[in-house]
Amino acid sequence: MSLATIATYRYKGNWYGSTVLTTGVHHVSLNVHDAEASLRFYVDIVGLRERTDRPDFPFAGSWLDVGDSGQQLHLLEVDGFDAPKGQHFAMAVTDLDEAIHSLRAKGVEVSEPKQLGAICRQAFFEDPTGNLIELNQPL
Repeated sequence: MSLATIATYRYKGNWYGSTVLTTGVHHVSLNVHDAEASLRFYVDIVGLRERTDRPDFPFAGSWLDVGDSGQQLHLLEVDGFDAPKGQHFAMAVTDLDEAIHSLRAKGVEVSEPKQLGAICRQAFFEDPTGNLIELNQPL
């Protein structure tokens, strides 16, 4: 069953309402400085799985599976890219403390966990390019 999402957007000074049917997030695309180093980080440190169906694009990159949900992370090598401050994506975890411990054991700096009201517990870390990643454990 599709999720109906009401989206309002601005086009040439006018407001329009539309219904967009979605079934979830297919992939998130991240720009990275070094595609190979980023691939190793996301596979060896974070634990994502590399996909083998990425087309032969004229730029370096990788497609990765995020868990067993069918969601993906796409890495795109872009020279001179600076990661935007504050922009991030979140990965759901079942045990935030265990995830933090695992990353720290591999040398990754992870923030202390914080609780966001009655919604979730969260912690943050950066990939080799400086992209901000949230670990999110729903309550």
